[in-house]
Amino acid sequence: MKIGLNFSLILTLLLWISCDDSINIFQNEENNYLQNNSPNNKSRSILNNDTGYVYLQNPYSLDNMQEVYDIFYDGEIELEPTNLYVRFLPQDSSQLASLVYDYNLELFNYPLNIELDEGEEYVDPNIEEDEFTWLYTVVDTEFTFPSNILYEILEECYIPEEDETIATGDSRVENYVDVEEMAYTLLGYEIEETIPTLSRGKKRPEGYIYVRNNSPEMTNVDSFPVKGVKVRCRKFVKFSTTYTDTNGHYVMDSKFATSPRYSLVFDNCKGFDIWGNWGPLARASYKLGKQSKSGYSHTLEPQERAWKWAAINNAGYDYYLMCEESGITKPPTNIKILTMKNMSNSSAGMYRRIENFISFEGNTMQRFLTVLFGNQLNLLYQSLRMLMPDITIGTNGKTYSKIYRDVNHELAHTSHFSKVGSPYWADYITYIASYGTYGDGNGNNAELCAIGEMWGYAVGEICRCEKLYNDTINGEYNGLHKDDWFKPHIFWDLYRYKILSLKNIHDCMNTNVRTYNQLITELCHRYPNKEMRIKSVFMTHGLLQNNLPGTDGNIVYDSFLFNQSYSSSYTHTGNDVYGAFLFVYPGGNLTIDASNSVTIDYPFIVESGASFTIQRTD
Repeated sequence: MKIGLNFSLILTLLLWISCDDSINIFQNEENNYLQNNSPNNKSRSILNNDTGYVYLQNPYSLDNMQEVYDIFYDGEIELEPTNLYVRFLPQDSSQLASLVYDYNLELFNYPLNIELDEGEEYVDPNIEEDEFTWLYTVVDTEFTFPSNILYEILEECYIPEEDETIATGDSRVENYVDVEEMAYTLLGYEIEETIPTLSRGKKRPEGYIYVRNNSPEMTNVDSFPVKGVKVRCRKFVKFSTTYTDTNGHYVMDSKFATSPRYSLVFDNCKGFDIWGNWGPLARASYKLGKQSKSGYSHTLEPQERAWKWAAINNAGYDYYLMCEESGITKPPTNIKILTMKNMSNSSAGMYRRIENFISFEGNTMQRFLTVLFGNQLNLLYQSLRMLMPDITIGTNGKTYSKIYRDVNHELAHTSHFSKVGSPYWADYITYIASYGTYGDGNGNNAELCAIGEMWGYAVGEICRCEKLYNDTINGEYNGLHKDDWFKPHIFWDLYRYKILSLKNIHDCMNTNVRTYNQLITELCHRYPNKEMRIKSVFMTHGLLQNNLPGTDGNIVYDSFLFNQSYSSSYTHTGNDVYGAFLFVYPGGNLTIDASNSVTIDYPFIVESGASFTIQRTD
């Protein structure tokens, strides 16, 4: 988690998304919305204005559907609207976020009955370039509109039930007509046949979504299924959504009479969002264009904008699945991940969730900034933090494999946050912001930062090896920051030597664990039968003295051998001897002379041409 430079990013985001709440906020019942008692009249003025775009008649309009029933229904029936075609005009980022997350609306930045060429973006000629644009969607007739957001009802609609039919009672025609298909036919729309040998009719789209693998070291894997991503199909005001499964397969909930427009929305079924083309305000989305009503399959290529979102999506899905399977605490609900395409660093600042003061504690200038601006910046931060991401992922120049590693790293931090909460995390961010990335191991809360980074880097690398490469973790840690002062290889070694699982380690990372000694004490307290094996790893990497007493079970050891290599003869004498990380090479001879007991733990390697002897001295 590199958030030294991202602390300045916080301030940039704060300034960018802040706004003057006094502008265009409607305070009274008369002016806070455009309510229209004659939606069809208003619709004609809105939908047929001279904008240079081609507007199409809506088959699902209440009038058109009523005409279907008037022609074919044997009797009289007056349809009631099932939905409203509406648009909203948010005045600031908080209103936009409210529409997306509080009201859970599927929003479109173009009219739903407009004809756009592939790749063409809609530009509302009545909206200035730097202003929010109208956002279009469909809501139920019982929808409660927000009182402080400008909206307009464009049209009353009737969206039939699935396969809704009318029995005609006329022997000269078929016994029934499909209401939806007939609504299209009355307006002159063709109910196309995708395969001539099949009969005409509505289809339920299904297909597969993949993402191309561009990791040069993974030549045996061409692509990966995109897991748990939302697929959306839309035709006029009717749209349907579903999620892909672990194989990237989807089946839409609704049938379509004609070819719909497909989109991917990076709102994962596991409970996290990816922010992208909407900035830090709403879920990233990607248009796949008008495709067959029977279904569509697509592989996202590295040059496509959504490729990086799909890579992040898959890593997130796999991490949540690992938490479910292992019992590691999941990230907080509704994690928001912001993609930074022009950056390579990533962070898990958890800015949306920190309620405590953040300060600078480093050099004189930083402390001066805290005194001068700290209160004002923190007040601004607290007022806008819900519009900020939990995680930022820098994707610049990264392969699928590296993005996968970084996402697992940052999500590991969010699981840590779930256990320790806001005060602990504020201290974490304060250290990184004060001392530049990870500092040099000095300063207040340095070891707190070290514990968090030991965890993040170990988990990121372990998940990449096991989940992406299907490798067994049995070699030395060769990931990022291998030689840094915070020693990420400690948790790696505890895991690869099968001393502790990731769940065992995570269970010990609570609010009281802020230093190395507190971490070691907590690990040994929870797993007393593994005390010496735990301590051996910390001793080997220099975070614990080699002469400290320790126990495994009922034995109290007073003599230790750690991280030693022997290529000649050596004799070690003691009472109760414990050894680990021992390597005897050809020509070497290790003799342990003990008066009571000897315990040798993994790793212990005696190569061909070397010898090892235990003897007892009374």
